[in-house]
Amino acid sequence: MPESAIHTVTMNNLAKLQECCDADTALALCREIYELASIQYPGHEVLRAIESRLPMPTASQAECVSTVTIKDITIVTRPLGAIGDQVIYCLSHLLPWQEGPVLSVQFASVRCRADREPDTPKWDPLFPVHRRKPIQVIPC
Repeated sequence: MPESAIHTVTMNNLAKLQECCDADTALALCREIYELASIQYPGHEVLRAIESRLPMPTASQAECVSTVTIKDITIVTRPLGAIGDQVIYCLSHLLPWQEGPVLSVQFASVRCRADREPDTPKWDPLFPVHRRKPIQVIPC
C-alpha cells in the first residue's frame, strides 16, 4: 500500500525538525507539520510526534513556560521543546463553529534560561519550594 503524500511530507518535515538547530526554523516547522498532519492524524498524536523530535526543555524551563500571561490573561501551555534559551510551546482552545467545536492549536516560543527558577507567588509566603525540586528516588 503506497504512502499518502501527507504522510510523506509529514515524515520529511519531522526529520528536518529532528536535525534543526534554530528555534525560529523549528517553530515554523512545528506549525507546518501540525497544519498538514492533523488533516490525516489525531492532533494529540501529531503533538507527541513533534515533541519527540525537539530537545527536551529543562524542568525549570518547562515550569516557567507552563503558564504564559498575554495582555493580563493567563494561558496554560504545553512546552514541547527547547533550543538554547528558546522554549517552543503550544496552546489550544476550542472554537465554536456551526458544525461543532473545532480545536485550534497555536505554536509560539519564548526566551527562558535553562537555569531560571519559577517565580514564587508573592501572596504565598509559605510556598513549599522544596516540593517542586527534582528529588532523587532511592530504590528499595
